[in-house]
Amino acid sequence: MESMWLKIVKALTLLSAAALCVFAVLLAMDTGRPPPSPDQVRAGTAKLLMAALEKYRSAKGAYPVFSNNRITDLKPALVDGGFLSEIPRDPVDAQPMRYVSTTGTSYGILSTKNRQPCLIEVGISNTGWWGLTSQSLCSYD
Repeated sequence: MESMWLKIVKALTLLSAAALCVFAVLLAMDTGRPPPSPDQVRAGTAKLLMAALEKYRSAKGAYPVFSNNRITDLKPALVDGGFLSEIPRDPVDAQPMRYVSTTGTSYGILSTKNRQPCLIEVGISNTGWWGLTSQSLCSYD
């Protein structure tokens, strides 16, 4: 037969374990940080894509050539080619990001900042892609 003290210790052990589980769940749910804004997500996506595109160009000698495609169309070149683990998902608050490279020597990414279209141009400037001018360049710094 169990002593009274042993029963109390077992009960306290169970209560402590349950309290730790509840605390762990609450801690996991509330990190104290607000979720990133769509612009912050888009900036992160642009930086990942730009890094992967540079790796691709270094390995292949040129950027992938597309006339005006969604960034998801870069999957065969970047993901299947081993330059990026996955194409990041675009926030749903604006038009999907797009990619253009007509020659493989330069490229542009159409993005959105503050719900306005903006352009990232690499290796070229003043292209007029998507009807945008140099005043519409993205700056995600």
